Amino acid sequence: MSRAQKLLVGFLFFTSGFAGLVYQNLWVRLLGLTVGSNSLALSIVLAFFFLGLALGSYLAARFASRITNPLRVYGWIELAVGAYAIVLAEVLFSLPRFAALLASIPVVGPGLPYLLTAMLILPPPLAMGATLPILLRIFARDDARIGRDLCSLYAANTFGAAAGALACGFILVPRFGVSGANFIAATMNFIVGIASLGILRRWGGAWSFPPSYDEPFRFSLRQGAPLGRFERATVLVLGLVGFAGIALEVVWSKYLGIFFGTNIYGLSLTLAIVLLGIALGALLVTPLIDRLKKSELFFVGLIVATALLLFQSTFLLARVPEASDWLWFVLGNRLPLLWVKAFVVGLLLLPSIVLLGAILPTGIRILSQKARHTPETTGASYAINTLGASLGALWAGTRLIPHSGP
Repeated sequence: MSRAQKLLVGFLFFTSGFAGLVYQNLWVRLLGLTVGSNSLALSIVLAFFFLGLALGSYLAARFASRITNPLRVYGWIELAVGAYAIVLAEVLFSLPRFAALLASIPVVGPGLPYLLTAMLILPPPLAMGATLPILLRIFARDDARIGRDLCSLYAANTFGAAAGALACGFILVPRFGVSGANFIAATMNFIVGIASLGILRRWGGAWSFPPSYDEPFRFSLRQGAPLGRFERATVLVLGLVGFAGIALEVVWSKYLGIFFGTNIYGLSLTLAIVLLGIALGALLVTPLIDRLKKSELFFVGLIVATALLLFQSTFLLARVPEASDWLWFVLGNRLPLLWVKAFVVGLLLLPSIVLLGAILPTGIRILSQKARHTPETTGASYAINTLGASLGALWAGTRLIPHSGP
């Protein structure tokens, strides 16, 4: 596969990530009208969003090796997500009225709005979760470049997500409203889908691949070889990293929403900083990931360093208002205070998040030794990571924040 072809697929995946985070932002805003709490709405949306990603990634892990034309499947997924998102926005606008009716049902009523929300929100992220393993059928063709190809694709999508989070809060919603922003994101999905199918019509043969193998997927390092003790620990760590990372994101969003002084920009800035750090982590580890002589030692060191920095960052977050005011004064009030606040928060949180972003691709590289098995291994690993993220979002929003005081 040529470099130009990889850049083209990477750009399509960047655009897909952009649209995905616009949706996530909008769903939080719309669901906040139903549950009456932005932090609870965020945790619910993130929990169901990541649960959908986990299910989609798991299904892709089972069937990715049998897909002979991954770009065609990806194109139809994007078209389906765009079409569903247009309908979903209209339904979510009407959800508060139906939620009030459902909540009045004795005994089971209070839980029905959340069940309905899950049923409505799950389909798009389920489809999105399948796209990374499917596109790796195109990217991962060389055993010596598994890590670099994975990191490039993962970073492209996450950079797009960071851009989408910022654009949604600062440009799309203020200028076009929620409905307009949703339509723009859906249009981007349509463009990606049509472009993917159009590429196939022109250069179809170059994007078709024979099935890798016909056996059902089994989570193993090599053909027939089960995971060793360290590899099983790696799988567990990927789930725990997802849990802790998203739980912290929910907590940070709660605090930083107050700190930034506006719910309109606070959520977008927090999501953008987190996603930017994850994308930078995947990008920075790219040159190293296939050359590591002691990848297990590197992985353990990465986890320890990430844990220490996350603890330090969270502890120092209480000092951010003081530091922002001091910097704004030093700059002579020449910059908007919101920009200064975002800079200080980014300076504090980014180092730990960059390391956090390097953990998932490094763990997948340890588990993936053959390029032809990479889509399956990535799908299973990503499913475990995002399942942990789903549980972390739910725990933080329903247990940690309500019981931690004002």
